[in-house]
Amino acid sequence: MNYKREPLQNTDVVNLYINANNRLRHVHDALWKEEAHYTWLLYIIAGGALWSLTIDLDDCWGDIISIVLSIIGIVFSVIAFLVIERETKLLDESKVICKKYRNQLGIQDIEKSNDIKKPRITTWFKVTMLIPIAIYLAIILASVVS
Repeated sequence: MNYKREPLQNTDVVNLYINANNRLRHVHDALWKEEAHYTWLLYIIAGGALWSLTIDLDDCWGDIISIVLSIIGIVFSVIAFLVIERETKLLDESKVICKKYRNQLGIQDIEKSNDIKKPRITTWFKVTMLIPIAIYLAIILASVVS
C-alpha cells in the first residue's frame, strides 16, 4: 500500500497556528514570571547578607552568616541564569514555529526583519545576573577582610 500524506488543509494549519501561538504566550508568561521571582529572591538574599554584616553579633557569626548567604546567592544566580537561558531557547523555538505557520497561512509579519529577535528583557536579565554575583563576592570579601 502506498501511503501518501495528505496536504494540510487551511483549517488544520489554523488550528496548529492557534496551538503554537498559545504555547508562545505560555512560554513568554512563564519566562517573565521566572525572571521576576529570581530577581526578588536574589536581592532578598543579598539584603540578608548585607544586613548580617551590619548587625552587632559576635564577629565570627556575622561573617559566617554573610558568607553562607552569599554562597547561596551565587548558587541561585547561576541556577537562575541557566533556567532563563533554557526558557529563552524554548521561547525562540516557539517563535520559529509560529512564524512557520504564519507564513503557511500568508499572514504578514509585523517585524521589519525576517530573523527572530530575542526579547530585550531576557538579554537584560542575563546581564543583571552579574550584579548579584558581584555583590555576593564583595560581601564575601568584606567578611573575610573584617
